[in-house]
Amino acid sequence: MLRPGAHALTRLGAPKLFKSPQGMAVSADGKSLLVVDYALGPTRLDLATATFTPLKIPDGINVKGIDGLARLPDGRFLASQNGTKEPHILRLTVSPDWSQLLSVEVIAADDPAVADPSLVLADNSGVYVVGVSQWGSFGETQTPTKPLQPWRIVKLDLK
Repeated sequence: MLRPGAHALTRLGAPKLFKSPQGMAVSADGKSLLVVDYALGPTRLDLATATFTPLKIPDGINVKGIDGLARLPDGRFLASQNGTKEPHILRLTVSPDWSQLLSVEVIAADDPAVADPSLVLADNSGVYVVGVSQWGSFGETQTPTKPLQPWRIVKLDLK
């Protein structure tokens, strides 16, 4: 973290705390950061104390493999989940104190427009997702192992 007026980064948390941190979203009051780790799921970071607390997840809910994360104007979150057999776009509802996940709603699944999702963005102009990032076309090399699908950014209607 780069604190106001600082000229050097400060480490938050222990080394190797996360296996693969991906999306992050700041709370409306600026006091917390929600970090999704590909393997661990969502974790709340208290920015004042640098304390990391994994969210309590209801049994039967899979929130691993989340890549992109954005806080929506209504306080919920939009997430892209591409680390599972079938990719999803999810809407997450967390408790007001960000201690537990209350619900997960699948917004899109089995849809060519979001067949390989990654980053998400929510602002006053709308909600967007990189629906085809081309990541799924690559294996362990820099050469595509599958035909490249055209990349696309999709604007979502979350009514």
